[in-house]
Amino acid sequence: MTYSTPPGWYPVLDPGPDGVAQERWWDGEAWTAEIRPVGGVPGAKPKRGLRIGLVIALVLAVLAGGAGVLVWATRGDDPVRVPSAAPPVVTSSASPSQSPSPTPSPTPTPSPTPTPAQPSRAPLPSTRSVQELSRGWEVPVPAGWRIDDHSDKVTLQFSTKPYSCDVGSGSCVRANFSVVAERADGASAQAVARAEMATYAPLLYGDLTSTRTVVSAPVTVAGVTGHAERWRVDPVKGVPGYVLVVAVRAAGGGFTVLVGSADEHPDAPSPELLDQLVAAIRPLPGGTGGGSAGTGVSV
Repeated sequence: MTYSTPPGWYPVLDPGPDGVAQERWWDGEAWTAEIRPVGGVPGAKPKRGLRIGLVIALVLAVLAGGAGVLVWATRGDDPVRVPSAAPPVVTSSASPSQSPSPTPSPTPTPSPTPTPAQPSRAPLPSTRSVQELSRGWEVPVPAGWRIDDHSDKVTLQFSTKPYSCDVGSGSCVRANFSVVAERADGASAQAVARAEMATYAPLLYGDLTSTRTVVSAPVTVAGVTGHAERWRVDPVKGVPGYVLVVAVRAAGGGFTVLVGSADEHPDAPSPELLDQLVAAIRPLPGGTGGGSAGTGVSV
């Protein structure tokens, strides 16, 4: 036969934090979590409200401290599990033994040092060329230009499509280019180019009211250095235009003269096209700068 122990405070073996003997409350069926120093108020029962307040205080302390612990409390006679605080959210992929490395700031790319623009000349639009055999040159023909019959004054000549005008024979062109047959003499390529300009500018545009030097600079023709003069001219009659005269030293002495012109008109090519033409002249393979007179056309 089993006897039941009545509810009450009963001594426990383990002393309290200060070494004071303690006793625990027996509710008649099981031990509760209530402990008090021995010698408390006789017959006093634990106050339920005080127990619940203590549990709430412990929960708040755990949550505030962030400690991951479990607190066991008694609500009546059933054990209550108090959840621990939520773990911190991991926002870095660094391992626990390493501190997250700061993201390096992108290194600014140094600005390139400005360099002077190099002079450039667009390639000459051309589909065929003329072989100037007396100079040993291959001269490109600008696209859309025609090859004219040359005379004893020029070894080759080509021009744009003619149009009707009231000057001379009544047929004019907006641009042309030729290689003068006769060699010129002079102290330098520059002196020759300037002297020939005084002859060819009025020959191409008639009487002039004014002239202005646009270009006066060294130039290379088929690998040989010469000098170029380009003037803008205002004629008494007709539209203004540009005249280009180039002098380059010829094999055997003297200078070869190249002459070009372009009207200042919407239907005329840019005067820079004449510069491109001169720059595109190449020596013939095996050429010596001499050879027989005449021209040959290759497509």
